[in-house]
Amino acid sequence: MRLGVVVFILAVALSLLIGVLSLLNISVEALQFGMVVLGILAGYLNITKEEKMEFLVAGIAFIVSLQVVLASSAYLSNLVPPLFLFLSGSLVSLMVFSAGALAYVAIRSVIDLIRD
Repeated sequence: MRLGVVVFILAVALSLLIGVLSLLNISVEALQFGMVVLGILAGYLNITKEEKMEFLVAGIAFIVSLQVVLASSAYLSNLVPPLFLFLSGSLVSLMVFSAGALAYVAIRSVIDLIRD
């Protein structure tokens, strides 16, 4: 199994753990920083030069869609508070992971543009 795939699977598992910890009202700041690092590592390991533009567009669409899901699921905070805490913790962690990967690929793209 490729290291990039392992990093991605680890990030998904960690986002679920962060969701559970959010449910238990346990601080997750250090784990969120770990998600940024995993995102940067995933961007470095998985995204080739040819895939940069597609990844950036898809990643931005992913983050925007997660924001919409979070905003629309806010009503769950009144109906089922534990479910909302779990979902918001997990989805925010996925956004942080994606943002790390997007930031790395975007910076790499700018550097490549400057070189050309």
